Amino acid sequence: DDAVGVAQHHDVATCKQHVAYDYAKSLAMGLQDASLFVSGVFRKLLLVPGSSALQNLRWCPLLNETICDVSQTASGNENQILYIVAYNALGTPRSEAIAIPIDAKDHPFTVEVLDETVTWKAVDSAILPNRNYLQNPVAAPNSIMFTATIPPVGLNIYRIRRSQSKNSLRLTPSVGRKLQQGPTSFDAQSDRVKSNREIKRGDVFSNGIMKVEFDESTGMIKRIKGENSSIEVTQEYGVYNAAAHGGDGFQNAGAYIMRPQPDDQAFHPLPVGNASVALYQSNVVTEVHATIGWVHQITRLVKGKDYIEIEYTVGPIPIEDGIGKEVVSRYTTSIQNTDGKFFTDSNGREFVPRRRNDLGVLGYESGLTLTEPVAQNYFPVNTAIFLEDEKSSFGVLVDRSQAGSSLAEGSLELLIQRRLLYDDARGVGEPLNETTDGITPDPPYGNTERLGEGVIIKGVHRLVIGGGKSGAPIVRSQMDHMFSQPLVFVGSEESAVQFSRSSLSLINHNSLPKNVMVITFNALAGDGSFLIRLGHQYGENEDNIYSNPARVDLQDLFTWSVISSVVEMNLSANQRLDEWEARRYRWSKETQPKNSLEGTVCLLQPLEIRTFVVTI
Repeated sequence: DDAVGVAQHHDVATCKQHVAYDYAKSLAMGLQDASLFVSGVFRKLLLVPGSSALQNLRWCPLLNETICDVSQTASGNENQILYIVAYNALGTPRSEAIAIPIDAKDHPFTVEVLDETVTWKAVDSAILPNRNYLQNPVAAPNSIMFTATIPPVGLNIYRIRRSQSKNSLRLTPSVGRKLQQGPTSFDAQSDRVKSNREIKRGDVFSNGIMKVEFDESTGMIKRIKGENSSIEVTQEYGVYNAAAHGGDGFQNAGAYIMRPQPDDQAFHPLPVGNASVALYQSNVVTEVHATIGWVHQITRLVKGKDYIEIEYTVGPIPIEDGIGKEVVSRYTTSIQNTDGKFFTDSNGREFVPRRRNDLGVLGYESGLTLTEPVAQNYFPVNTAIFLEDEKSSFGVLVDRSQAGSSLAEGSLELLIQRRLLYDDARGVGEPLNETTDGITPDPPYGNTERLGEGVIIKGVHRLVIGGGKSGAPIVRSQMDHMFSQPLVFVGSEESAVQFSRSSLSLINHNSLPKNVMVITFNALAGDGSFLIRLGHQYGENEDNIYSNPARVDLQDLFTWSVISSVVEMNLSANQRLDEWEARRYRWSKETQPKNSLEGTVCLLQPLEIRTFVVTI
């Protein structure tokens, strides 16, 4: 909690490199301690009494880099069985694709889930090669992907073991043009192998809900069709050349300032002439890999999902030309937002309408012109950005805070990485130029010289489409899933582990309402009290169903005990709400609060967050 509290300071994104390292170190130490504690709790709750199994059960924080020490070590030993505990923090059940790194090569594996009768049942899986675009020497060469179904505020148990049956390996790759990095071949050991071929014009790939057509020469998406709509899409990666060294009084781009060069406001697409493409298909996921210069993209269609996942790897960003670069991913669609209107979220809550070249939002009087046509149209994107017309809607969800805009009709773009060579004179005192080997000490102890190559980063966008004027509900349906990914814990044993239960959930009646998120569920000071925060996740008039008030019985969160008292608190939980309401100033036209609490049942209005101290 201490590390997270410190890391929420606004200067985390605008600090010197050695301070950023200190933030990362504090968070890593806290996560390590938390992982050990939670692993111990899971062992106590899930194993039969007296069992000493799974002593190495650990959370794997580097799955996005295809790294997990426990799974990589155990998969290389034919006598080891991997056990996976997948935890879901959301108040609704979920089904998510999970990839477990493995070091074993040319061995078939079987993935199984522990069902309600505490017996193992096989689930579909696929082994996919890791192309290692991050160039990490300890990354696993392969990963096993399967779809995990997890109960609300709960967990399920899976295991991965070597199999004697070749049919248990579910990969069916179709490899196109050879990629520039990583292994260049992968042997399929499945009777479902498709013919090896390149992506051809007109090929359509489907996951049962979404259908996608790709540009056969670049591997980029060109058309998306969902259940209710279809849109044309052109994908591009490119850069804005950062403003720099313009003389006295010139504003450089830097940690605080995103600003293209004043005499070069153009978006410079990365050339696609040397693009390479590879296709992998299985009964779990279809992946299309594309390499364009120093950007790599994996487009994933996970079976049965109503979104498309774009995983991008960027870097090292070249700076040999002496120019800093703002790297952008741009999606140009057939949607006609002729009024220049698009929407970005405000801290994951309200969606704020934005309008291209809107002088009023900057406090300017009419008749003035934009001096920064790119930068002045960029807005924060904490969770999602979307645009819509009368026929279709298109949204992009992000896995971290970024900046975004719509600079042309039907277009959305997001700033995904930056590498700058000059400071913007706003207080940091260093260029935003992160490198692999760090930086020498600040004066007077050194000269703050950057060491190594530019960093390589990886991120994820989720693309969603829908019918006309449905932008808000289509991104709302994915926001919590994108923000709160399943937590994956991995352990191993040489023999079969005996579990006392197959799954665990803190929620009665299977689920909270789909428009409600459990924001906080913390035990207080050992007296049977808990701090609970619940949030309504839809705004007014966004959806015919989920924008309605949500009714929640707090007792549903306590399957193991009976609630004795509920006290509603203010948002920060440092005062009783009734006491705060009694003494705060009331504006003359203010409406009375709609809050209501009947025993243990509360009513959440659209986008409302309510806080309670519950005693059992």
